[in-house]
Order: sequence, then C-alpha cells, then structure tokens
Amino acid sequence: MRLFHRLTDLDDDNPYYIRHRNYRESITIPYRTALLNVVGADGAFDLHGDLRAPLGAGAVSFEYDIITACAKDTQAEVERLLSALEGNDINNGLRKLWRHEDENGGDQRFTWARPLSRPALDKDWLNRRHVHIPLQFALPDPKFYQPLKNKWLTDNSYTPHTFATLLVPEDIDPNLTFAEFPIAATPFNFTIINDGDTYSQHVIFRLESEGVNGFTNPKITNNTTGQWFQSTTDGDDNQHILSFRSSVGLGQVMLSENAGAGWTDDTLNLTLGTVQAVMMELAPGSNSFTYTDGGAPNLTLYVWWLHAWRD
Repeated sequence: MRLFHRLTDLDDDNPYYIRHRNYRESITIPYRTALLNVVGADGAFDLHGDLRAPLGAGAVSFEYDIITACAKDTQAEVERLLSALEGNDINNGLRKLWRHEDENGGDQRFTWARPLSRPALDKDWLNRRHVHIPLQFALPDPKFYQPLKNKWLTDNSYTPHTFATLLVPEDIDPNLTFAEFPIAATPFNFTIINDGDTYSQHVIFRLESEGVNGFTNPKITNNTTGQWFQSTTDGDDNQHILSFRSSVGLGQVMLSENAGAGWTDDTLNLTLGTVQAVMMELAPGSNSFTYTDGGAPNLTLYVWWLHAWRD
C-alpha cells in the first residue's frame, strides 16, 4: 500500500517524517467538466466532446498520532511539523509530499502540495505525551512524479549529463540530470520514455549551440502526441543556449548569450501548434520526437523530464 511518509521543501530539504501510528489517508482528484446547458432542450452539450475531461486540483487529508516520552518531546514534534508545513522562509511555501512505492521502501515519488491550514490539535492535560494530528493539502498538479536518475538513463541507453544549479534557469534543483543528444544534421530523430502510466507536462528542452549557426529557427515535434513548438531565435556561437520549459499552466523560453551565466526571457519568439493547450506533453511509454532546423545544425540537445503516474 502506498502511504505518504515525508514532507519536504521543493529542493527536497527540510524533511519531516510522517508518523504512521493510527494513520489514515484520503485523496480526492476531480475531473473538470465543461457542460453547456441548451435553452429549451434536455441535457447539456459537452464542450469536451469525446476527449478526456482534464483533472482538477486534488485534495489529500491524512491523520496520525504522535506519542512521545514526555510533554516536552510532544511539543517539539509539533513545532517540527509546523516548520515543515510553512517552510524556512517566505519564498518557499509550496511543499512536496513523498511516498514509497512498495512496503520495502522502494522508489520514491512525490506530488506538489499546498497546506490548507495548521492542524487542529486537541490537547489533553492528562495525556500530554499524545496528540492527534489531522492535515489537509491541496494538490495543484494531482499526479505523482519521479525525476531522472543516472542509472535509469544509462539502463535505457541515454547519455546522462548533470548541470550545476547556477547554469540552469529553471527551478528544478536538486534534480539537474538531463539526457544528452548531439545534433549535427536535420531532421534529427530521438525518443523520450515516460516510465509512468499517464501524461507528463514537465519537460525541458535545452539547446546549446556548439559554434557558428549552432541552431536556426529550431523546431521540436512530438510525433506521438502531434504537439510541436518552434522558436525564431538563432544560436550564433558557442555562447548561445535556448531553454524551453513546459509545465502545468506554463510555457516559458529562456535565452542565454553567455553560456548560462545570465538569462533573459525569450518566450515572445515561441510558436505552438494551433490547438495546443500546453507547450509539450509526454504520453506514457515511448515518445518519438523530431528536431528540425532551418540551417546546418551544430548543437547539443539536453532533455529533462519527470515520469508521471496517476496514483
């Protein structure tokens, strides 16, 4: 059974370990409907047609007991929990909830979580070593994710490359490992595997120019989903890097003209497919991609993504 066991900051720091004494957990993930009532007719028109209804924000609640050797230890445990809920500073309020995927402590997956309140604590003077903890979180992206690992990449015939935090404009620390693809001809075909059982919108495509005319009007197409994006920004020398980030509700492009030392927003030069609600998604399993270029390419493509599961 998959149970939450840890709460952390976005960078996986400041861990709080959830107790499992008298533990109960409940998760609700709604579907978003788009039904249009028709005047004078029965029923409603479904604006989604035969497409899958998208997921709404989820909610999770769980409760457990803290039992310690003395009242002082109980109070210290509650204070550690409150610190974990709120983060160490004002800029770090979103949390990660982690769980093991089997009873033997196997691979860990996380979901992003927003605490809805401090727990309502019922305290008893006669039993100050014991306190019941109820917690509630909103899940803005109600899926479970696992970042890339070097072993998984090499086992699946990828070349891994890990960047320094300061060279990556996206907030993905500590998971800074990408798959590497040298490109010297166009079109260039490559495959990305989403090991999960549902679509992942968390993908970064990073183009690093290796010299003059490194990339020209670069375009990336997911042949599996039909989604594509293109930029009119060119990489003129080995200092140019163009980084495309796709995530829930966000499509952003960042440009560096000094090998990653500084970045500016370049989203204005981005074009998407006409019916796309997102920049890019990964279907479950193998995704066939094509990189095309308006010139004679000389670049390295790095791809970062998260494997995604429903539950």
